[in-house]
Amino acid sequence: MTSSPALSSTITTSESSSSAASPSTFPTSQPTSPATTLTPPGCRGEQIHIGNKNDLDKIGNKQELCANDEDAYPANGKYIQTANIDAGNNHDPIKGFTGDYNGNGNSISNLNDCLFKLVDGGKVRNLVIQNASVIIDSYGSLDNDNKGQGVVVCKAEGKAQLKNNTVEDSNVKLLKVRGKVNLGMLAGEVLDNTKLEGNQVRHSSMSADIIYGYSDASVGILTGTASDSEFKDNAIDYCQLTTDQTDNGSQGKFAGLMAGEMCKVKIWNSCLTNNRMVANTKVVVAGGVAGKARQTTIEGTRAINNTMLAQRGDTNSIKIAVIIADALNCTIRDTIAMDNELISEGKRGSYRRLCAGIVTAECHSSTIENTLAKDSDLSSKGNVAVASAHDYMCNIRNTTARNITITARAEHNKAIHVAAIAKAEVQCHARTKYEIKQTTAIDCRISAEGINGYAAVGVGFETYRQHSCQTISDTTACNTTIKGNHAGIVAGYYREHSSTRTRACNTTVNGQSENPDCSKANCLRETTDAPATQLTTATTTGSNKTTTDFFNTSPPTSSPVSTTDNVDTSSLLLNADEVDAGIPLPAMAGAVVAGILTGGIILYASYQWYQGYQQGLRGTKLALRPITCIKDAIFCHAPAMGYKRDSMELVSLRSIDV
Repeated sequence: MTSSPALSSTITTSESSSSAASPSTFPTSQPTSPATTLTPPGCRGEQIHIGNKNDLDKIGNKQELCANDEDAYPANGKYIQTANIDAGNNHDPIKGFTGDYNGNGNSISNLNDCLFKLVDGGKVRNLVIQNASVIIDSYGSLDNDNKGQGVVVCKAEGKAQLKNNTVEDSNVKLLKVRGKVNLGMLAGEVLDNTKLEGNQVRHSSMSADIIYGYSDASVGILTGTASDSEFKDNAIDYCQLTTDQTDNGSQGKFAGLMAGEMCKVKIWNSCLTNNRMVANTKVVVAGGVAGKARQTTIEGTRAINNTMLAQRGDTNSIKIAVIIADALNCTIRDTIAMDNELISEGKRGSYRRLCAGIVTAECHSSTIENTLAKDSDLSSKGNVAVASAHDYMCNIRNTTARNITITARAEHNKAIHVAAIAKAEVQCHARTKYEIKQTTAIDCRISAEGINGYAAVGVGFETYRQHSCQTISDTTACNTTIKGNHAGIVAGYYREHSSTRTRACNTTVNGQSENPDCSKANCLRETTDAPATQLTTATTTGSNKTTTDFFNTSPPTSSPVSTTDNVDTSSLLLNADEVDAGIPLPAMAGAVVAGILTGGIILYASYQWYQGYQQGLRGTKLALRPITCIKDAIFCHAPAMGYKRDSMELVSLRSIDV
């Protein structure tokens, strides 16, 4: 291996100092010479310890040189942080970093700018950022090198890696700026095969309040904009994102919790919990994963207890969604969305489009598969749906809604207002048929106000009726009410559509019962007064087969199965539709298992409380830490959820005879 010049000079000095000694006096291992001891680790190609702000400020700044005039704290060095550091709100970003920075679980607090201006092919990992406060307040335009603004990294590119980093109790504000700006907590811009894995932002806020002139921005809690990159196992928890606009500019912002906008990105296992987004620009494009996405794949998103609001009265258009507001050529699958609130206000006019959805607000040439939406409220003065509020040539498969309230509110009678589970409004531009398959509504309330109100489980309204572009199949409604001047189970716009296998039980359309093929509907024998979170099973008379709702965690009120056969409990996780019920395990074994689980939860909660106390948490934050950690472990980690590529088939609640 070739030695570095600094290393070579050190060895030479050591050898010359030893040359006068007799060979017989040499020890078995050569001692470290004074010259070697005094040579900084960076000059020897070794890992460099960062223990205070002075050390941090030396990285890439040539404040300390090697014997060959090379930087002793090079931008391509390997660093490990050995203590918590207070940046003192006076940090100059590290430029052109290509090395490896390991925070080792330590924190840097009170940053007033990006820690790294540019990470090009380097790594930043295991770092905690606390109490950062970054304010962008400039009337001048930002050049290409300064468009990315944030906390950890302004810009990451060239296969950079940001892994297992945490930003907490921090704040970023955009006050005024000309031109384009990309704003994020973890990174302003993520480009060129960069990988973000295992990062989290929590208890933090971001606001983009004033855009000067006709500027726009991409703002996100994790990153402002991303292209040609990968996101895996990242989480946003207890954060708030607010966008506003007080000037006369026509441009708005792309806003998202994971990213404002993204192109050619692959995203796995994102977790969005307890967040609040308020989008009050004239043009709203705001989503939980992203405001705008192009040629992107999103898989395994968990969105729980988030609030998304767009309430500006003079808006030009609104697209707001829990996952992606505006999706083009995307694939979105295996989504679980629970306890979310989505409200789209504004004044609906002939040139205004107000759309709100859980998966997408506007869907273009994309595929949405395996969606479970539960216990959520959606409303809009326009179009509102679970899968796609406004649709152009998208395929929607396996969408299940449980205990969802969807309301399309009328501002005046001329405008069309549409509410649906699969697709609210569809625009057909060709004779090509697009698929809406396996849509299920259980304990849902779907309503559209006004004389132009359209409501349905499948498709609410189709723009070009003479050339229907939808093939609708396997639509199921259970314990559901549908209301609208134009309403139906499959479609609200008219009855002569291409549909097969429509089934319903205990369902009403404008107060009239409509229960086609009720005996074949997979409604899991639920009653309308059953709690939405109760585990229920359905057993066919004379059969030992049971359909199970996997995501309901409360114990069943009774067991309808036989008590003479043995049961293989592993089958509960192996069969998408039905499992052998047989006899449950003996009560003694159940009690033992319950005791072990309870004890484990108590120990885990105690451990998390102690960890929070050690980290300086007090009061409400300390009290809530065990609950938050247990909830995150249950809902936001793939192993705990039994996550796999086809896991959503388990909760599709289907039992369809083809």
